[in-house]
Amino acid sequence: MKSIDARLRKLLGDAPKTYWEEKISSKPGYWGERILSQMVFAHEVSKVEGYRYNEPIEAALSYVEQQIAEEGVIGKHTSQHVESMLSELAAAAKSYDIICAAHAHIDMNWMWPWDETVAVTIDTFRTMLNLMNEYPDFRFSQSQASIYRIVEQYAPDMLQEIKKRVKEGRWEVTASHWVEADKNMPNGESLARHLLYTKRYLSQLFDIDPDSLNLDFEPDTFGHSVNVPEILANGGVKFYYHCRGNDGHIVYRWQAPSGKSVIVYREPTWYNDSVQPILGSYVPEICRQTGLKTYLNVYGVGDHGGGPTRRDLERIMDMNDWPIYPQIRFGTFSEYYKLVEPIADKLPVVTGEINFVFTGCYTSQTRIKTANRIGEATLNEAETFSSVAAVATGSAYPGAAYEEAWRNVLFNQFHDILPGSGVIETREHALGLFQNTMAIASTNRKLALESIAATIDTSQWSGPEDKLTVSEGAGVGYGTREFKITQVERGRGNTRIVHFFNPSVYNREETAEFVLWDWNSPIKTLIVRDSEGRDTAHQVIDEGFNPYWGHHYMRLLVYVKAPACGYSTYTISEGEGSVNPFLPTDPRVERENKYVLENDVLRVTFHPVDATVISMIHKNNKYGFRGADNALSVSLIRSSYDPDPYPELGNHHRISIGVCVVESACDHELIETAYRFNHPFNVLSGTPHTGTRTFDGSFLKLTEGKVVVAAVKMPEQDTDKRWIIRVYETEGQRTTATLQLFQAVSAAYYVDMNERKVSNDGSIQASGKTVTFEVPAYSVASICLEFE
Repeated sequence: MKSIDARLRKLLGDAPKTYWEEKISSKPGYWGERILSQMVFAHEVSKVEGYRYNEPIEAALSYVEQQIAEEGVIGKHTSQHVESMLSELAAAAKSYDIICAAHAHIDMNWMWPWDETVAVTIDTFRTMLNLMNEYPDFRFSQSQASIYRIVEQYAPDMLQEIKKRVKEGRWEVTASHWVEADKNMPNGESLARHLLYTKRYLSQLFDIDPDSLNLDFEPDTFGHSVNVPEILANGGVKFYYHCRGNDGHIVYRWQAPSGKSVIVYREPTWYNDSVQPILGSYVPEICRQTGLKTYLNVYGVGDHGGGPTRRDLERIMDMNDWPIYPQIRFGTFSEYYKLVEPIADKLPVVTGEINFVFTGCYTSQTRIKTANRIGEATLNEAETFSSVAAVATGSAYPGAAYEEAWRNVLFNQFHDILPGSGVIETREHALGLFQNTMAIASTNRKLALESIAATIDTSQWSGPEDKLTVSEGAGVGYGTREFKITQVERGRGNTRIVHFFNPSVYNREETAEFVLWDWNSPIKTLIVRDSEGRDTAHQVIDEGFNPYWGHHYMRLLVYVKAPACGYSTYTISEGEGSVNPFLPTDPRVERENKYVLENDVLRVTFHPVDATVISMIHKNNKYGFRGADNALSVSLIRSSYDPDPYPELGNHHRISIGVCVVESACDHELIETAYRFNHPFNVLSGTPHTGTRTFDGSFLKLTEGKVVVAAVKMPEQDTDKRWIIRVYETEGQRTTATLQLFQAVSAAYYVDMNERKVSNDGSIQASGKTVTFEVPAYSVASICLEFE
């Protein structure tokens, strides 16, 4: 006799070629689907219980096969008779529970433009609200703060309906992030801002406890970096849902190197499924693996919104009455995770990253990836100097503007936008948001620097007034395309003042470029001096007349020293000329052109025509790289062709890559070197005036500890003379971090990523202008400083 599996297969019809096809291809009608689904489920129950129910299942199969042979169909009588034949399984069947969590998979601008994303959201939610009106037990869950923002902006009346359902407990808000984001390319601070802004926005929008937003719902994200659990745990997120990245445990505890963890449910089927009668077949084996008698069934049709259908709801209610089938009901994600949480210590522990799928996404759409890197970096500097200016000068902190800019960055980190798997319209919208981000960040960064510069006493360089100059105001907007603060000239005459601002928490000395406008004195006599009057090495790299601005310009490189998170002041002035014999300059000998950069560690030789590297002896706005066998390769441009057929066509590819040799294997040193490469000095043209500050000054310095300062900002509320500083440990060892401030600190305490005070165990102390605190290995620490 054939096996039970083989006999069931024949009754079900040919196995579907893909997951998305109907699982019962024989099309036996309602009663046929009903009894076959129950028989398949009964067989799976029997398997996990040592095949104890094989005898009644075989008898039931024989009866069904006989009825088909005699009548050619499985009718109501046959189905109900078989149910009675399997009645001894009823208790075992009903010991299983299926929670059906409904959601709509709404991609942000994947294969469509922004206006379609808005339409998809509103159309989907109208369907859900209509179904809720008809089915009082129906529950719906929806992630992504960006989606709720769409409703607030474009359908405010609908938002009131949703709020009502949220209050009833029928609409579950599963968003702890602004979007379902990529988890590899955004930096750690971006992941922290997803939590901060999403929890604040949604808790206020729906008047709900921010602690209830404790699920990171990432069904389609292509990869998950190793420190995600650390960041989530610090932000009050306890649960994680994903589908891609591994195919191991279904329910597990994902543990970061720090030891912090989240409870994870890996979708064993798929996240945008319909409700089919055969779904019970998954339940016994999955429950055996998870150790629970409850199975989470995530359903909602479509990869373009849509969500649950009327048929799904009718099937759930009907299937719950089947006698040889699990209890099946409408429910929420939180219900399931509450069942898992008590057994968290018994779950298998997974460490390391959960990667990869679609690896080509890390090297496509270079402009979108550049926008992400530059946006993150510029906001880092803007917030830092705005925080300094607020405390040091009393300037207003533009917190609301920064939140808007961050929302743009976070939106573009959606798992089809930043990875570059979208269409042309996806790219166009992303780059439009990037322009808005840079307008906010760059403007406020410069305003903060100007506020600080206005307090520096530069009066000693005051001279006779010349009211016939043209330099002041020259170069408006210049430098924006290189993502710098604008290089507009504020000085005049033969003595110019320049301030160099260093965003790093360490002292730096390196070359910096800036533009001098309408310098009328001889270039050969130009002198650059530091604040103590010492001549400084410099080089003129370009000069001429810019017809767009209508002014003469001169680009200089200057060797600059600037204190940690502070500024230094330099002057450009006219030196004394000299008289030398004038000799002919016509060539007498043809010499080989050599282009070499060399220091104590590296000697790099470049091709004289195309500047390619010929050799490098002993000694990236890019995310895709490979490292193996002491070699490192970086993908500079990858011209993908689908779904955006021309992602790189017409782009002006400006690629900057820093290659250096660090003196040790210390991650801390490497990260700081990379920070300096991505955060050059900000250069500001100054004027002579009185002030209270010296020519050079530091506002924040890390004097001890293997940590990286990831952010300096003011709190989202109660901003008066307070800073939030976030750091992370780099070497895998507990460390003591010491910060030297420019002003006395009256209080210091730890906060979480939502900027709420957490218990202070005495491991943080403030004394005068010094703050010392402990950071555990591999951990993130956020502290709040209150200034006197």
